Amino acid sequence: MPEPYWDPANLLQIANSYTALEVQCLGCVKHSHATRCRESLTGSDAATVMTELGQMATIPPTKVTHHDLERLAKLCLCREHRTSQYSQVSQNWKPAVAGAAKLHERLTKGQGNAATENSRWDNLLLERQKCFELLGVQNEDADLASELSAWLSSHKNAKSMVSELQGDLAAANTSICTLEDCLRDLEAELHRARTRETELIQERHDAIWRIQETRKAEHSRLTGMLNLVKAANNDRRRFESLVTALREELRNARSRLEQEKANTRSLEQTEADLRRRLVEATETSPQANSLSKEESAQTKILEEAKEELERRLSEAVQNLSSTRHLLEIEKAKAAALRDKQEDWECRLLNAYAEGDRLLAEEKSNGKALQKAKTDLERQLHEANVRSDRLVYEQQTKIKVLSSIKHELRLRLSEVRARSVAEANRFKRSYDALSKSHATALERARRLQASLDACRSRVRLLKDDRLSLESELRQCRAETYPLRTTNEHLRDEIENLKSQVTTLEQALSKTWRNRLRIFASPHKPDHATQDPLSGTTLNR
Repeated sequence: MPEPYWDPANLLQIANSYTALEVQCLGCVKHSHATRCRESLTGSDAATVMTELGQMATIPPTKVTHHDLERLAKLCLCREHRTSQYSQVSQNWKPAVAGAAKLHERLTKGQGNAATENSRWDNLLLERQKCFELLGVQNEDADLASELSAWLSSHKNAKSMVSELQGDLAAANTSICTLEDCLRDLEAELHRARTRETELIQERHDAIWRIQETRKAEHSRLTGMLNLVKAANNDRRRFESLVTALREELRNARSRLEQEKANTRSLEQTEADLRRRLVEATETSPQANSLSKEESAQTKILEEAKEELERRLSEAVQNLSSTRHLLEIEKAKAAALRDKQEDWECRLLNAYAEGDRLLAEEKSNGKALQKAKTDLERQLHEANVRSDRLVYEQQTKIKVLSSIKHELRLRLSEVRARSVAEANRFKRSYDALSKSHATALERARRLQASLDACRSRVRLLKDDRLSLESELRQCRAETYPLRTTNEHLRDEIENLKSQVTTLEQALSKTWRNRLRIFASPHKPDHATQDPLSGTTLNR
């Protein structure tokens, strides 16, 4: 299998190794604040992803295309996100791949420069050998000169290399501080983006709630106005039916009055005829006296009929006057109802106009709301994309920092192990001192036991005890600077380890080759020793 150029599995945050049995989906769940999908690819899908990663590792990062990234993104997504987010995932991978490509170009350029310098050095050695042959210089003298030049160049290169490594260390510390500041800025920006997203969602909900409340109020007002209009229409129809009935009754009363007038006129005509006939009969014939009684009877009947007709006529006139009065009252009511109806019609027209205006305003508000909703959704999408990008960059930087932290922890554990060994050594020394102190105390107890027999030696024994106690205090005082020195040494060891780690990371293969080249005038086949690290390098 060809040698890999880079590690896409770890760089693209797909898997920790190329033998993983499952791969977590790289999609984002949008309704859960853009968190990573919890689905995992197992079995043949995970094997396909591992195979694709292995093939991509054998290709230089400079030759990886956008199509390759999209194909890998489709393989690393579950079925739910495969068709919608593969483009976004491939876009998120592009900065990491571009950084790997730049690093690969730098390494390739460094190797090319090393090969060029090697060829130049070979040419210089050949020219030097030719010069020695022309000048007749012996090989021993040449070896002495080469050793001297190698010693001078090694010391000079070592000094320059140390200064360069110190400069690289300072630059690395500066870059670490810059990365930490960028990480804090990104976290603050992510927090602000999430806060703005929450505010936009709340404003959208408030706007929707206000529009709904306005619609409800306008709908209730229009419903009340429609109910009032329906009640007015019902009153108008009732009054119109009443006016129609009154008009019909008035028409009937007029027809009856006309009939009574006709009857009265016919009776008056009959009475006039009878009177005329009575006068003619009285003037023409004395025999009319016999008929006068009958005519008087008839006249009496006619007068009674006339009185009856007059009475009925007066009743009809009274009924007609009362009907006219009622008709006038109904006309006044109808006029008032007509005015009221006109007022209601005006109010209804105003209500229709107001409803049309409200509908137009609602339509315009709906368009504005739709536009605001579209703007809010666009801003929310941009915020989600920006937050996803920030989260991805933050995760990448956190991963790099975590690897550095892990390495520092390993170094710290080594330093702690050494400090524990030193502490054990000091503990053994203290145990030895404790044993000697216990021995002294045992001697004191024995002397105390023989106090009755040796009262004269009590003061001497007390002096011995005091001297032993002073020695113990002196031993403790002597161990205290050692403890302080140990803590100081621990701090210095930790600082030196961190500096050495940074120097080892900053030291590239190009510099080591350059150091080996300038350390010797020839290209020896045997092994040389690195003057900085003390390791053996084989050419």
